[in-house]
Amino acid sequence: MDIASLQVNFFPLTWRAQNGPPLISTLNRLRDDRIGLMTLKKLPLGNQSFGRIIDRNLLYADKTRYIYNLVKSEDRNYFLSRPRRFGKTLLLSALEELFTGHRERFKGLWIDGSDYDFPR
Repeated sequence: MDIASLQVNFFPLTWRAQNGPPLISTLNRLRDDRIGLMTLKKLPLGNQSFGRIIDRNLLYADKTRYIYNLVKSEDRNYFLSRPRRFGKTLLLSALEELFTGHRERFKGLWIDGSDYDFPR
């Protein structure tokens, strides 16, 4: 069994803060009558392609606001000086998808709701 595919399935919290609603964890959305049961997305272990991560519905931390600021800035040259395993390849893959106009892969991400004009 894969730990990334486990479902969060806890009993509803019964402890209440002075006549308030039941406490819900901010880290995990616990089972509650108002929320229901949520399935966690799998981690993209070994996947460095933005397209594959989105197509396979894997976990992706939305960094498209930073990509938008990078693309819209007036600077011409960038040097990506980050240690290995910090997402440089994934960033370049996302930029490739953005510049080739694959808007459908950005549905639900920050940049989809921005004023960015995707190429056709």
